[in-house]
Parts: sequence; C-alpha cells; structure tokens
Amino acid sequence: MISGKSLLEKKKIVKRLLLNNSFLITKILLVIAILVFLLLAFFSQPAADDYGQIQRIQSTSFWNAQAVLYNHINGRFFYMFAFSIYTMIFGLSNYWIFTWLIYGSLFLSICLLISTSGSGLLHRRTLIWSSLTFLLIYVGRVILLSEAFYWLAGAMTYQLGNILFILFIAMLYLLFRASSPYKRLIYTTIGGLLGSFTVATNEIFLVPVFAGLILCMLSLVINKNPSFFYVLSIFLLSCISAYFVITAPGTHIRSLNFPNRHQIGFSLSSSFIYAFRFFRQWAFDPIVLSSTLLFLPSASQFTNQIKISKKGKKILPFLPVAWLFIFTFSFFPAFWALGNAPPDRTLNSIFLFFLLGWYPSVCILTILLLPRQKPDTILPQHIRNAAMIIFLLSLFCFPNLSTAIKDLLFHAHPYHQEVKQRIESTQKSVSENRGYVIIHPLKNRPVSLFSPNFEFRGNPDHWVDYDWELYWGVKVIYQDESDVQ
Repeated sequence: MISGKSLLEKKKIVKRLLLNNSFLITKILLVIAILVFLLLAFFSQPAADDYGQIQRIQSTSFWNAQAVLYNHINGRFFYMFAFSIYTMIFGLSNYWIFTWLIYGSLFLSICLLISTSGSGLLHRRTLIWSSLTFLLIYVGRVILLSEAFYWLAGAMTYQLGNILFILFIAMLYLLFRASSPYKRLIYTTIGGLLGSFTVATNEIFLVPVFAGLILCMLSLVINKNPSFFYVLSIFLLSCISAYFVITAPGTHIRSLNFPNRHQIGFSLSSSFIYAFRFFRQWAFDPIVLSSTLLFLPSASQFTNQIKISKKGKKILPFLPVAWLFIFTFSFFPAFWALGNAPPDRTLNSIFLFFLLGWYPSVCILTILLLPRQKPDTILPQHIRNAAMIIFLLSLFCFPNLSTAIKDLLFHAHPYHQEVKQRIESTQKSVSENRGYVIIHPLKNRPVSLFSPNFEFRGNPDHWVDYDWELYWGVKVIYQDESDVQ
C-alpha cells in the first residue's frame, strides 16, 4: 500500500517532468520559429531603391558619394554611410547576408540590454531564451515584415536604428551604474556615438533619444547623481548630429515631395489618435498579453532581488507615464514630415518602442503593487501553462510566422526565380542595346518577402521604376503579358 507521503512525492516528480518537457517543447518551437525567418532570407532579392542607392555609390568615390547622398537624397548620413560600407563589401549578391546580420545584431543588442538591466542576476541560458523570445515577439508582430528585414534599404534605415537605439539605452544604464570616472568616461563616449548615430539613421528616433536623455538628466538632478554632466555631453553630441540631419539639403529636397508637411495641429492631434489606436491594438494582442502573464513571476523574482532607494521609489511611478509620453510623440516626426499617416515600416520601429517600455513598466507596477510577493503566488501554475499555450498558438497561427511558413513552403522559391528572370531579361536588353525592357507583374508575391511598395508602376518618375532605370540604364515598360503584341 502506497503511503500518502510517497504518493505526494510521485506527484511532484510527475509535475516536474511535465514542466521540464513543456519547457523543452517551447524551446524547440522557438528555435523552429526563428529558423523559418532566417531561411526566408535565402529567397529575398534586391528591391526598390536598393538599386538607385548602390548606383549613386558606385558611380563615384566613396566620400563624394556621401556628399551627393547628403545634399540630394536625405540627411540620414549614418544610414547612408552604413549602406555604402555594406554594399562596398557585398554588393547586391548574397542578399541574405544582411538579413542574417540584422537578425543577429538585433538579438545580441537585446541580450546586452536585458543583461545590463538585469544587473547580472540572470543566468546565461535564461538571458539567451529571454532575448530570443523578445525578438520573436517583435518579429512575429511587426506591421510589415518584408520591409523590416528583407529589404536592404529599409532594414538599414529602421532596423539598424533599432539596434543602435537598444545599445544606446544599455549604455545609459551602464553609465548610471558606473562607479568610477574612468568607466563613466567610456560609457559616455560610446553612448554619445550611439546617440549621434541613432538620430542620424532616421528622424523617427529623435523623440525617444532626446526625450529619454532629458528624463535621465532630470532624474540625475533630483538624485544629485554625478553622472549628470556625462549625460549632458551625450545630449549635446546628439543635438549636433540631429542638427546636421534636419538642416541637410537632401532633407529639404525630400520634404518637397510632401506638400501637407509641417502642420503642427494636425501632427499633434494625429499623434494622440494613433498612439491610442496602436496602444490598444498592441497591449491587447494575444502574444503580448500571454507573454506579459508569463513575465510576471520573473518580474516579481527580479524585483525581490534588487534594492531601490527611497528617492528611486518616488520616481518609479513616473516612468510608465514618461514611456507613454515618448510612445505617443514617437508618431509626431512622421506626421510632421509627411503630412499623413506614417508608413508601415515606421510603425515597425514604434512597435519596438512600445515593447521596450511595456515590459519594464510591468516590472515597475509589480514593485509598486505587489512588493516582495513570492513569484509563485502571483500567478498560479495552471494560468501560466494556459498563457504558454496561448503564446505559442498565437505565434504560430497568426501572422507573421504562419505567413512566413506558408511563403517558405509555397511562394518564396517561385518568387525568387521570377525576380531572377526580371534581372536576366534586363541584362539581356542592356547587352543588346535595346534601350528598354518589358517588365511583367509578378505572379508570386510572398507577403513575407515582397511589399506592394516594391512593384513597378509604369511611371518613370516613380522611385521603383526610376531607380531600376538608373541602375541598369534602360527604360522600363511595365505591362501585363496580355498587352504585349
């Protein structure tokens, strides 16, 4: 006859085995998910202004190309610099390399941020899996995956900025914690460069960078922290960089394409409307909600291991409010510059701003509302199990991962072949000195790889047609096959 004690021990063993197996299955599924996104890169192809930018770079010397791009295209000088360096090394061949570099760099930057904010309390395995999960939450729910990771010009403009911004936050955190002037000087130098490069990648980063720096300086003044002047130095360096971006001749030329730009009332009101709309959409997204439930016990465990001063506790309630302020005004630069709604690739970066503030805000609310509570008592195990199931189902059954799997299995290879045929027919037209090439609409358009913005318009003034003609030196005639005589 089995005693009650031995029966209880067996139940504990069974529960432990089930828990370990569920963790193993979850890890396997996360690896499969990231592999799908990585494998898609092998079928990506150069698109849109990739051709125009590389032609401008290759047609002259490196530094002269930077001057031409700055004076005639736009003022995002670090984006242009990074794009030029990459294309000088790799050109447009082996197009998958940049996607892997972006995914890898984004993952490593997230690792650094979580590691620094976790004050070294996280084990290496926990750090890796947490970073991978965060990356998949972001990649799995970006508005337009094709323009985020599978388009060189778009990824350099936005994802490179995202990576630099994450590293910038990590440097600020390290600067706060630095105990010696030597370390403060190092972190200030790196932080100043990162802040300058971030705002010089895309104007969308002006608000989070400067709002974050101003909030940091206010906090340091209140706490009489000696790091104030170091952060002030970073602020001034970033201001200089922003000045060169905003006043660039290329920025002015680009702005002429948007006649409804620079409307202060419209930009402010639209920012609030869009912030409310997308906050509601993202906060109640099944992936974000389920991951938040899974994060709560970890947040409680983390907050139980750190010590916060009395002044720090007074500041804590204002941090989520500050994040909401930054999130709201992150929409402003797009409305101000364009005079209309921000494109999906801009929303991709704003979604990252949302995630970077959402989970720390959960931590702060845990400190304020559930002080020193045991992690296991915050959320029962059965609710955590249900949240894990919802998270995985949402990740695999909703876009973007479900779409990526379908594209990888059915559409990616035919699309890859069709684009290669376009290139070959254009090269043939060039070699035969025809002066034109007939381009037909693509029959296969994988959503994960191909954005509607990448397609030709049959208009020589449209940027896609114009840049193709600039690169190859032939006129594009875009028509359906039924129209060809």
